[in-house]
Formats: sequence, C-alpha cells, structure tokens
Amino acid sequence: MIRISDIANRLKAFLQQKGEKQFKIFIRVNCNIDVYVLTSNMPLANQYEAEFYNQLCSIEEENGEFYNRHKDTLRIAFNIVNREELEDDPYYTNMFSNNEELIDWGPRYRFDSLLKPKNAFSAKGKSKAPVITFYSYKGGMGRTTTMIAYAMSLAVNDNPSKKKRVVIIDCDLEAPGYLNFFDLSEHNGLRSGQKNGLVEFLSDAQFTAHPEELDLNDYIINVGDDNKNNFAYNNLNNIWLIPAGNLNESYSDLTGGNDRNDYLEGLAKINLSSVNSVVKYFNILLDRINETIEPDIILLDSRTGFNDIFGTVALYLSSSVIGFFGFSRQTQPGLMSLLKEYYKSNNSFSLQLVFSILPERVDEVWIENHKKEVLQYINYIGNESKNYPSFLYLHRNSLLEKIGTGDELSDSAFVELVKSKKFDDYNLLFDKINSQFFKEAPVATYSSNTPAIQLRNVVLKHLKEALVNVSNFAEDTQIKEEQFFYRNCMKELFDPKKFLIQGYKGTGKTYLYKALADKKISANIQKWSGTQKHDVLDPIFVNILPTNEMALVFDNIRYAAIEEPEYYFNTFWQIYTWNALLLCPEFEEIREKSELSDYVKPLDGAGFAKEALIRIDELISLGVKALVVIEKDILHLNEYLQQQQKRLFVLYDRLDTCINPLRWNKAVSPLINYWRNNCESFSNITPKIFVRTDLFKQIEGTNTARLENSIIHIEWSIGEVFGFFFKLIFSNKNASEAYWAIAKKVGIDSNYIKNTKASFTKFPQNQFKDLSIAQMKLIIEVFFGKIVKVGVITLGSPWEYFEKELSNADNTAISLRPFINTLNSNAVDKALAKTERYVQNGIISSEIYASKSVREDTTEKYFADLTQDAFSKDLLRFKEVIRTSVGEKYRYKALTESQFEELISITFERIVESPVVKAPDDLKRLIFANGIMAEKITTKGRYYRFAPIYWYSWGLVNSALEKEEKKKTSKIEMVKELKDGQTYIGQVIEVKDYHGRIRKRVKCANYHRSLEIRDDSQSEYYEGDIVLFTAQKEANRKDPSMSFWYATNIQIKES
Repeated sequence: MIRISDIANRLKAFLQQKGEKQFKIFIRVNCNIDVYVLTSNMPLANQYEAEFYNQLCSIEEENGEFYNRHKDTLRIAFNIVNREELEDDPYYTNMFSNNEELIDWGPRYRFDSLLKPKNAFSAKGKSKAPVITFYSYKGGMGRTTTMIAYAMSLAVNDNPSKKKRVVIIDCDLEAPGYLNFFDLSEHNGLRSGQKNGLVEFLSDAQFTAHPEELDLNDYIINVGDDNKNNFAYNNLNNIWLIPAGNLNESYSDLTGGNDRNDYLEGLAKINLSSVNSVVKYFNILLDRINETIEPDIILLDSRTGFNDIFGTVALYLSSSVIGFFGFSRQTQPGLMSLLKEYYKSNNSFSLQLVFSILPERVDEVWIENHKKEVLQYINYIGNESKNYPSFLYLHRNSLLEKIGTGDELSDSAFVELVKSKKFDDYNLLFDKINSQFFKEAPVATYSSNTPAIQLRNVVLKHLKEALVNVSNFAEDTQIKEEQFFYRNCMKELFDPKKFLIQGYKGTGKTYLYKALADKKISANIQKWSGTQKHDVLDPIFVNILPTNEMALVFDNIRYAAIEEPEYYFNTFWQIYTWNALLLCPEFEEIREKSELSDYVKPLDGAGFAKEALIRIDELISLGVKALVVIEKDILHLNEYLQQQQKRLFVLYDRLDTCINPLRWNKAVSPLINYWRNNCESFSNITPKIFVRTDLFKQIEGTNTARLENSIIHIEWSIGEVFGFFFKLIFSNKNASEAYWAIAKKVGIDSNYIKNTKASFTKFPQNQFKDLSIAQMKLIIEVFFGKIVKVGVITLGSPWEYFEKELSNADNTAISLRPFINTLNSNAVDKALAKTERYVQNGIISSEIYASKSVREDTTEKYFADLTQDAFSKDLLRFKEVIRTSVGEKYRYKALTESQFEELISITFERIVESPVVKAPDDLKRLIFANGIMAEKITTKGRYYRFAPIYWYSWGLVNSALEKEEKKKTSKIEMVKELKDGQTYIGQVIEVKDYHGRIRKRVKCANYHRSLEIRDDSQSEYYEGDIVLFTAQKEANRKDPSMSFWYATNIQIKES
C-alpha cells in the first residue's frame, strides 16, 4: 500500500473512532492531504492533529518507523469547521452535503479507467460488430502476431460464406508496429500525410464540434488494396487497419519528422485518463467503422502493462478479451489484475487466457499443473455468476519470430501457415473465438450412408459451441429459446401461491429467472402451464438483493443488540424491499410521490451500506406510520403495473451469500412469513424467494411442512439431465440430422426414430416429453455407448453411471453442473481427435468421459463451484486435510463414526476466524449441506459416506460399509443351479477365444461361468446388453458325467 493511502485510511478510522460523522479527507493531485472536520466541539477537535500524529508515531510495525522519521515533513493539513458557520458558508455547505465518500481521491493523471468504480451509469461501448481486445502484460508474448494471424484466418478463408470483414485498431499508442507487420511503411497515403490513424482521429474529434462527421477514410487503410506490390499481403483486401498514427519515416528521411512530431503532439493532447471522453470518441469511431466498413468483427491491439488504453478498451468497449501471459512470476501481476476485473459484476466481457511462449517439449502433465495453479487463484477471487475463462497454450514456433522483420519469404510462409491451418495452437484459439461470435449454420443433408466420423464430428462441433454458452448457468449466459429446456417445475412459476423456489446449490436459479425475463420464453411457459387467463403480461424482474458481496447492509446489523428479532426483521424486509423497488428507474414517478421519498437511496456498496442501515432503523422506529406509507406506495405500484399490463417479479436471490447461514433462523424467517401471508395480496406483484434446500430447515418459527404447498422444487432428476443435454443437440438442424443418421447406422428401430421425431415437433420442440429411461435409453446409448467401461472395469449403463456420479451424498438430489463439466473437460475435443470410422461404442466413448483426467477435472471444478461464496470457504480446509498425508487414513468411501469425528476435529483446528464455522458441529452442517458427505445408520452403527463424485478423484477406497453391502448383494445373487429350458436374465460380454478372436457370451448370476451363445442373430446385440435367454444343456464332451450349459433364444430385455 502506498503511504498516502495508508495515511488516508488511518485518518478515516481515527475520526470515526472519535465519533465524528461529518468529515472529508481530500487527496490532492500534488500528494497533499487536506482534512476537514465539521464539529460542534471545537476545543476537543483542535486536539485531533496532535493526537493523530502521536498515534501515528506509536505504531510498532514497519510503517511506524517511517512515520517517526518523516513526521515533520508529512503534508497533512487539518481544518476544523464550526458547525454554526455551516449555514453561512456555501463552500462548506456544498462540501459536507454528500457524506457517501469520506475519502475523496480527487483527479488522477492516469489509470482512472482502472481505479474508478464503475456503476450502472458508466459509459459503455455500443459497437454493432463484436469488439475483441488482445492484451499482454509483458512484451514478447506473441500478442500482435497472433492477432494478425487471426485476422488473416478470417479474411483469406477459401469458403466465401465463411470469409469475414475485419477491422484492426492499433491501440499500442506508445509502441505502434502494424505498419511494419503489413509492410505499409512505404504507403503513399501515409508518406504524403493523407492517411492518419487513431491518435489523429481522437485529436481531431476533440478539436471539432461535430466529430461524428469526420471522414473515416482519412484514418483507415485497406491492407490488401494498399499492398499490390507485396506478394505476401496482396490478397488481404478483407482487412482494414487503423494504425496508431501517421509517424512513417524511412531511414533516408532523417531530417523531416513532421509526421512524428504531429503524432507526439496529438498523443500529448489526448486525455486518455478520462474514461467518459475516451469511450465517447471511441464509440463515434466504432459507429463510423460499422457504418462505412460494415465489418464482421473489430480487433483492438492494446499495449502491454497497466495503462489507460487497456483500462478503457478492455473494460468498457470489449465483447471479449484475449489475455497473453508467460509462465514466469513477472507476468503474475497482470494476470491477477485482469482476472479481478473479469470477475467484477459490472464487467460483461468474456475472457480467454493464452499462455505463451510454451517450449515445444512441455507435456500435458505440466500444462495441467499450471492450469490448476491458476484455477486456485480464480476459485479464491471468482464467483459462480461467471464462467471460468478459457485456457489455451501457445508453443514456440520459429517462423513466427521472423514476422515483421521485412523478410518477404517469412511473411509468405506466415500467410500460408495461417491459411493452411498448420499451427494447432492457433486453430484452437481461433475456433474458440469463432464459436462465440460466428454461428455457422450451413445447409447440409445427412443419411445413414454418410461416413460415421463425419456425422459424429457434426454433432460434436455443435455440442462444443452449445456447451460454451450453458456452462455453469452463468450470469452472462446468452439465453437462446431454441436451446432452452422447458422443465415441468417451471409451470408453477406463474402461480402466485408458489412463492418459494427451493433447490440445492447449482440448480440454475439465476439462469432460470434470466430466462423468464425473455418475453418469448415467459409467454411460452404461461401458455404451457395453462395458467394464462387473459393476455400474457410482460414480466419485470427486480432482484431485491445486491449482485455482489461488497459492503452489504446486512454486514452492519448488530444482531446481538436486537431485542425483538421477529418484529425487527419483519419490518426490515418490508422497508428494504420497498426501497429496492422504488430505486428502479421505471418506478421513478411513484418514488417522487411517496411521502417517504427522502429515504429512498442506494442500499449497498461502499459509502452506502452503513448510511442505509441508519435510514432503515429510523423507519423501523417510526413503526406503523412508516409501514402504512410503504403499503400505500406498493399499492400505487400495483395499480401502475395493472395499467401497463405488466407483472413484477420480486426476486430474493443469493440470500445464502448475503446473510450468514448462522443468522437465517432469525433474519430470514420473517421474510418468508411475511410473503406467506401476502403472496396473493397484489394482483401484479409476485414474490419469488430462492432458498437452498439444505438451509430451509434452519428457518425458525416457520412450519416448513405447512409451506410445502408454497414451494417450487427445482432439483434435477437424471432424466431431466439427459433431456437437457439432448435439447442442446436436437435444437440444431444439422446436428439433429446427423444424430438420427447415426441412430439408423447403429440399428435403432425406424419406428422409434419416426415417433420421436414426431413428438419433437410439438411444444416444447426438440425435447423429450417422457424423460424415462425406457424412452431415452436408445438415444443415450448412441451418444454414450451401451456400457460404461474403463479398461477392464465396468461401471454400469450410462444412465446408472451418471445417476451415481451426479448424486449428492444422501442420494436426494442430482447436480447438473458436473455433467456439463464432464463434457467441457476436453471430452468433446478428445472425441473430435479420434479417427475411428465407427461409432458402435458411442459418439463419445466411456474411455474418454469416464477417464481419469476428465473425472478429476470435473470434480475439481465442481468443488470449486461449491466453495466460491464466502460462507463455504472453510470446505477448502476439509479438502486440504483429505488430500494431504494427514488425511490418508480417512480416504474411505464411508467413515465410521470415530473416524469421522477425528477428521472433523483435525479440520476444525485448521480453521481460523471463520464467519460460519464456530464449532465442530457447524463444520459438519456445512459438509452435509453441500452434499459432500451424509450420515447412514446401519445395524453395525453410524457411517458417514462421501458423495460418489469424490470417490475416484480423491482416491477413496472401499470401507467396511461397502464390503458389508457387497456381501448382502452376493447373497441375493446366489441362487440355485440353472434348469434346462428355463428363461433367465443375463448380460452379453465379449471374450477372446483360443485363437484370439472376439466371441460373444452371456454372463448370468445363476451360473459361475459365462455361457456360449448358440443363436443365428448374434449381430443384433452388443456387449453390455441385458438379455433374456433360454438355458439348455448337453453332455460335456470332456467329462460326460457333467453338463455343458449354453444360451439360446436370445432377446433384448425391454427396460
């Protein structure tokens, strides 16, 4: 921390400790500090300066030594203002009129875009074409070369329908270099001064009263048209470049320099630290580009390090940021800074991280370890509302090091490298960007005669795009109606009596209400549910709780001092809800007419939270008088909604992250009780309170059983998980046709295909109406195979495997996130890399989706999701114990009671100053609440079992409980000898005969050996099929006294 910042914060704490409420601390641009204190006790306040210096010099840490040494030279000026003089002095009146920010940092020379807090009224970019920023913290990371390669990959595509129009803007104003890359140093327009660049545009825009009338052609160059004599770049007429500026000087022109001087003068005059100014003129530039060029994409090359241009173009203008970082510690500050910006709720750009330049011989293990290291930091600062950034790696390529040196042969080889897609690292990155911004949907026809590998790749490439969008149900997930999975529980969303939405963490609550904000989806659900009586009302969604966890009103509540918690929080929630609603711009007229309008101010955030609680407490003290006015305002709001034919959904999402779960019994119960009594009181206002299933039981004073009829349960079933997955595939025409072609190719009954296709034409379209295993089994097997087998280990059918892997510890809920993470953990990419001509083992085989690397990555991501919010961080200590040597003796799938208590005790000792875990029992509740472990009572005592998702990844082995259960299963399976001519159930297996050929046999629980199949139609069933067969015997040729059993009349058993 810089000293002036430390001093300012110490001054603030000092004055607050003195009980002062009205003071200002100004940080001047010359690094002076001016302190103004408004007080009625002048004699006492006049002692503040001396007291503060004494306190400063008594600090024992390193800062104390510094302040002792410099106490006589610190530039701090104390100004004590008598409260009686305030009314007569407009200067002081204005100074103390706003107490929201006690420390005023004043104007900055630079970095305003990085330091200034963004709010809803901040300037934002508004380009029609997507804007992609390429950024690197250090030089030499391959940023500029990669960006040029990407631009060329779009511009020189041999397929005309895929060729794109690209505009590049060089924002590296202090080290421009694109003229060298495209060999434009001899461009006639630049040499004559007729063609300028970004600096000249920004300068000219500031100079003229009508910058929107500037001619874009004066500042932009077409790379291909202006390079007719250059063999390498003469085919790039789909790329336009706005250079940093016109500073072209050849080595023979050393005496001129007018262009360079003009460039530097222009750069010196541009106020890059003013966010609003830069965004304003950039928006004008982007508008001119979109109108004149009509590009498909705009690429910005930001300069290295912390700088104002990056702070503006990345954080305010970009649709996506591609960040380039090395592997040394030197690039970590830039990486950490970018990640922090990405995870701020006000920023909406997507993020790809590219790590370069990677040595050619680095293996995947090293890459995975590096990725895990970065993910640890992300899990520390991130939140569940955003996707993880993408991770890509760029290996060293000697050819790329010669680009921009003037070597024409290298330039030509570079163009060919990009055009022929010979560099896999580029291909992965470019495909990632393209999948986000270019949705190709070429018309194609597929049949069972189309090669299987081609059909498979069509399905997988579409799925890869779809998964990017739905991953983690993120806040910035794009809602697409054609991919939206309509769940039966959604039919209850428009029922006013159903005001509680209950589900475990990760059930997609946020995604759900974002989807309902879509008018088409909302209308569809209302029609589907049959609750629509009149015209469909336009929905308005207001989330009462803040979208981030910084400076909350709830943090300042003194819970221990509240004498009547039920009354206090009942009134608190009415006031808080009323305030949040009237802050909405649409309800401004109602706010202005309210008798309590002066109390309607921001509730949360730095500078607001403490003052907001004071206002709320004042209204609570007014009692019934305040509540009568509030109810009158809500009734006026309801009348307005009736007139506008709108329905207001009052949402309470993120209660579990805003209020400590330990406080739920007192703080949340009154909110639920209030809406239980009032959920139907307002015709056009519908409350929806999202509560985690595990926390619902902690609600005090509420008969949770009586609330059952008010709850919408949104936990997933395994059938819904598969239904959701297939909606992603069948929502795309090409992927759907390819999938059905594969189904025919592997022998799925044509009538089943015909009937399923017919059902897909009815609402909800392209979606299974019956989510049972009987209906979906065949389609599931086409994608995931008939049996999940890894090496020699069989893990059941795909339905059984995923139902087990996705279940929480007590088998009461299924989590969708690990399922998506399984496919997102390189499973699709690995399947695309396969070259098998057949798909008998599934479009993605179990050797991929159930592999060690995929399962470990899935578990890692899932656990990171669970531990993102502040109240779950203590689980990281639990994992730490299990995964280190101290927890080795507890690595069992189920622990005895004594083992469990020991594990809890060891973990609890490692937890320091937790807001949630105050005792070992709190830790137990946290573990149970997140579905990590569950209690199981048996005749042998209590056991505590881990959720199956952790078994493999955490190295958990069978315990006494599993062994006991296995014995019971064996006893059930042990039956009498086979009987000749009787029908039995068995499973088809494949074994090698004496000559090494694969033969099919039937394995049956009734017999100790597999049975030979004597049937003419062996090709109609496959390994893993459950079949019915007739057991028959004959004399054993080796020992006539014994019988030889075989299977015949094989039939697939219907589920």
